[in-house]
Amino acid sequence: MVKKGKHNTELEFDFNKDLFVQFIKLDDNFDYAENASVPDKVVPMAEYIKDDFDVQKWYMSPSSKSNSIYHGFINNQIEELNTVKANALNDYLNSLVQTNQTLIESNRRLTYWRVRILRLREILKGRFSTLLVSHTKKDQKYYVVKGYWSDDYGNVSRSYNKSILKSGVSLETKLQDIYEQLEYDVRMNVRFKKDRIRIADMVINKNNQEYVVEFAKMDLDDLAQFYLNYSMWLDYLALYKKEGK
Repeated sequence: MVKKGKHNTELEFDFNKDLFVQFIKLDDNFDYAENASVPDKVVPMAEYIKDDFDVQKWYMSPSSKSNSIYHGFINNQIEELNTVKANALNDYLNSLVQTNQTLIESNRRLTYWRVRILRLREILKGRFSTLLVSHTKKDQKYYVVKGYWSDDYGNVSRSYNKSILKSGVSLETKLQDIYEQLEYDVRMNVRFKKDRIRIADMVINKNNQEYVVEFAKMDLDDLAQFYLNYSMWLDYLALYKKEGK
């Protein structure tokens, strides 16, 4: 590619060697969906009530991932990342031929796109740790999930913190709260009678789609990963979608 420089001189631009282009294309060949785990243990009701349903086989099958609500989030985030990367690349290439753009404005735009992409990548990577912390004034202990986030200058650190639940409180309490925030109708300990009596830990329903949630098969890390992705995604949307971009 050839761009016009100062005094209308022509400068060679090697697309594939440009550092910002390399940054944008860094994960082009990485499959976030394939590499993501399945922290939420959900089964479509139509599968769960089958006489020969085997829950262990279900969680080992590809259907477990394709029906995961968590993976629904992941797919939306991948779509958003691809859109943002395309917009960033288009904006950057256009800036190379704009002779009236100042260096300050150019750097500001690059930083904006870099930070936005970094935040999306961290949401998709899902790196986290959980801590049990004490609230000295209230004499309470609660679990906190810590994730990675980029500041406004592109510095990524383990700076994203969310309280999950108080010590001694069951996982299903937080799960119920999350699903209700997602506008699911939630029922607990639902009994079925087919070839034998079954009791589903939790049943959620929205838009005529009904799932059994096997929260007894989830642990604290499963809940932390699920909640971290959900929270970071909401914060990302609140931050950028208000811009209409």
